Amino acid sequence: MKRNRTSWLAAGASFLLAAFSPQAQAAQVIYNTGDLLLAFRASAGQGQNESLLVNIGPSGTFTGAGANDVINLSLGNLGTDLVNQFGANWHERTDLSWSVFGANNPAVTTAELFASRAQLTFGTNATAWPGISNNANRVTTRSAIVSVANAFDLLDATTNSTVAALQTNSSDVSSYSRQVTFGSFDFGTVSQWTNIEGNFGAGSEALNLFRVFSSTTNLGKFTISEAGQVTFNGTGVDITAVPEPSKALFGMMGAGALFLRRRRPSAKASV
Repeated sequence: MKRNRTSWLAAGASFLLAAFSPQAQAAQVIYNTGDLLLAFRASAGQGQNESLLVNIGPSGTFTGAGANDVINLSLGNLGTDLVNQFGANWHERTDLSWSVFGANNPAVTTAELFASRAQLTFGTNATAWPGISNNANRVTTRSAIVSVANAFDLLDATTNSTVAALQTNSSDVSSYSRQVTFGSFDFGTVSQWTNIEGNFGAGSEALNLFRVFSSTTNLGKFTISEAGQVTFNGTGVDITAVPEPSKALFGMMGAGALFLRRRRPSAKASV
C-alpha cells in the first residue's frame, strides 16, 4: 500500500512530538510564598542523603484553625513516599526526625515565623519558643527559611505526591539538613530554636506549631499515622497571654491583700 508524502510527514511530526513531549518530564512541586513545609530527615541509615520536603499549604490554614478544628491534610500517598525513602519501619526509627516550618512573604517588612516543637509527652503541649521582639532578628531567620523554600520550589515531585520532593542534603544554606544541623540553633542563632524536629524513635508522634512574633502563639498540633496521614488539631490559644502559675498565685495574693487593706478603715468606722 502506497503512502503519499503528506502521510509520511505527518508520521514524522508525530514521532518528534512524542519524543520531546512535556508529558515525558516529571511533575514539579510548587511553593507559594507563605506556605509551610513539612520535612523528614534521617541522620543515618536508609535515606540519609536526602530529606523529604512536603508543601502543606498556606500558613493561614493553621492560623485560622479554631480550638475544635481537625484538618486532615491531603498530601497524596505520603505513606508510600516515606516507606520508599526511609523504609517500612520509618515510624519507629530513632534516627528519623520530622518538623514543620515557614515564614511570611519576604516583601513584607514585618517578619512572621512558624516553627514546630516536639511534644515530649504525647498530649502535653511542648514548651513554647520564645518570642522575638527584634524584627531584624526575625527577618534574618526568615531569610534562612526562604532560602530552603526557594530551593524546594520546582524540584521534581515524587511519583506518589504532587506536593512532595526529595532535597539533597548538603552544606549549602538552601539545604534543609544544613539549617537544622549546623550550629546550636535551627535556621540561625537569632531564632533561639534549639531543635524544631521530633524524633520518631523517641515517641515524638506529635508536634506543636508555634507562630513566632514579638509574642508566641500555640496554633495547635500535628500528628502522623503509620500510614502517613498527617492531621492538624487547632487550638488558637495565645500561650504568652496566660501567666505562669506562680505569677498568677502571687497576683491573687496581692489583690487579696489590697482588698483587705481597703476594707479595714470601713470596718473601724462601723465600731
